[in-house]
This record gives sequence, C-alpha cells and structure tokens, in this order.
Amino acid sequence: LVELDRDGASDAHKRLVVTVTAEIKKSNHRVFRFQRIILIAPFAARTSKQ
Repeated sequence: LVELDRDGASDAHKRLVVTVTAEIKKSNHRVFRFQRIILIAPFAARTSKQ
C-alpha cells in the first residue's frame, strides 16, 4: 500500500478502503470475504501492468 500511496490512484483506493471498512462494520464475515477480493483486485491489476 505504500507504493500505491505514491501513485495518483491512491486517493481513489483510500476512498474504497474507507467505504468497504464502513460496510464491513455493518455486515457479517461472509460479506467481508467478498469485499476483500474487491480491495485486492485494483492492486493486482496495477501490478500486472508494470
């Protein structure tokens, strides 16, 4: 996440993290597992481009 912070996409990613964190707090663990995939996806996509 430190490397993402140097990138222009970091702000959008941080907003996504905040949104998902808020959803997790009012959801159960099954939803958390699904949303964790969403969090990892942007990072994996950026890594594969390099």
